[in-house]
Formats: sequence, C-alpha cells, structure tokens
Amino acid sequence: PSSSKAEEPELVREKRDYFFSPYYYGNQLLVAANPPNVYLQKWITHEHNRFRRMVPASDMNMLYWSDELAASAQRHANTCDFRHSRGRRNVGENIWAAPYSNYSDAIALWFNE
Repeated sequence: PSSSKAEEPELVREKRDYFFSPYYYGNQLLVAANPPNVYLQKWITHEHNRFRRMVPASDMNMLYWSDELAASAQRHANTCDFRHSRGRRNVGENIWAAPYSNYSDAIALWFNE
C-alpha cells in the first residue's frame, strides 16, 4: 500500500557501553554522552593520580574531581572540536575519542603521550 507521508528512517539505539549511547538515524550516527557517575568520577581521578605518581616530581599536586571543569569539558566535547580549548591557562585537557568508551585505555594513552 502506498502512503502519502514520506517514510522516516527508524531510530535504532545500539548500546555499546553504559556511557556512550550511539544512535543511528537513517545512515547518520548520533552520539550522546552521559556524565560519569560518582563511582566512575572517583575511579578516573584515582587513575590519573596513580599515573601522576609514576613521574618523579617534587611538587606534583593531587587531582580532585571538579564538576565545574567537567561541565566545561563536556561543552567543549559537544562542539566535536578535537583541539585543546583556548584561554585555559591553569588547567590541562586530555582529549580522546573512540567508537567506544574505555577509560582505562584513554588514561593510559594520555600518560604515554
């Protein structure tokens, strides 16, 4: 049977992990990122500090999770501009992208950079 309404592509969710949720609309990939929960925030911070302790430094400060910096990082990530943001002199950025979210890989790659 014929329809006067153009057929819309079906929205299909393909769940690869619990932090990135890829959606396919027709042949376009749309990605939504969910912020990490408190447990994961602590783990990410712990791993960063663990790697930082491997570097001999006399004044290496411990990192702490910042909701303000996390929100700023998410806004920058939403632009899909994989360059460091401008105008931030007092904080560093770890930029990483992959078709999956494996924070262990991301942190290790950052350390070996």
